[in-house]
Amino acid sequence: MNLKQALVFGATGNIGGATSCELLNRGWLVRAVTRNPESQKAKALAEAGADIVQADMEDINSIKNVFDGITIVLSVQNWYLCGAEGEIRQGKLVADAAKAADVNHLVYISAGDGQENSGVPHFDSKVEVQKYLQSLQIPFTVIRPAPFMELLAEKSFSLNYLHGDQ
Repeated sequence: MNLKQALVFGATGNIGGATSCELLNRGWLVRAVTRNPESQKAKALAEAGADIVQADMEDINSIKNVFDGITIVLSVQNWYLCGAEGEIRQGKLVADAAKAADVNHLVYISAGDGQENSGVPHFDSKVEVQKYLQSLQIPFTVIRPAPFMELLAEKSFSLNYLHGDQ
């Protein structure tokens, strides 16, 4: 068994995609999870050497099916698509599947400063998932990357920021 293997949720997004590419460049086996294996980003990852698998973080059975033989998991949820409540639900489902698969380590992508009751739903949802991970007593690491500069070019982000709707 190759110990340099990772299961990447959110593999066609910014963080998951960049992580998948870097792992592939470093010789890792990457199983890239996507809802749409026919997307351009999924096809590009496949061409780079990733094993593309279809799963939906809202469906525990489809999530469990992609863990076979995996030792390390990257868990990224897209709050643009599912909102804060969806992030919590999906983060917990991935964590439950990781525990059931007895993975060696889960890397959870968070946001904000990790403090409770920030008033920012997207940050608070991440804290709730982190507390859940702690309760499962599985090995995990939380990473809180800075926002991508591309966010500033997103029309919805810019309009919300300009109007004080953060």
